[in-house]
Amino acid sequence: MKTHNTKYQLCIIGLLGLVVGMLVASPSANEDQPEKEHVYAQYQSPQDGLFQTVGNGKEITNDQLALFQSIFDLINQYTAVVDNPTACSVAAIMSIDDHVSTPEESIKLLESTLQSATNDKVRRAIRLKLLELYSKVGQKGNAHEMLRKLIIQ
Repeated sequence: MKTHNTKYQLCIIGLLGLVVGMLVASPSANEDQPEKEHVYAQYQSPQDGLFQTVGNGKEITNDQLALFQSIFDLINQYTAVVDNPTACSVAAIMSIDDHVSTPEESIKLLESTLQSATNDKVRRAIRLKLLELYSKVGQKGNAHEMLRKLIIQ
């Protein structure tokens, strides 16, 4: 089992507190019913290994629990991506549209990055994105060349 550093654990604890705060602040579907005492979240303390209870005893709904689980799943997926340099590079390549204003600028950036990339998986991801961008801007010749390189390599 991997051990995580204290900063990572504190980050998770902080996010857990944020999520619990969101859950407690959200309105309940049964506002007219009396409050019930429930413990709904626990985490293991990194300092002493003991389980700590999080929450103020309010009842939460299944939808809120599903949201809570989704947030933790997202955190775990994000951590898995950043732990893997290749996956992190591919994620950055695929998100270029969110950070660069035009397809032409994205093409220029990726073409220069392709020249210096040494990882074959990253090079293929760049070529896939370039294929998409070339098609988007009507550069069929360049798109066909990227497609050919992806097929033969």
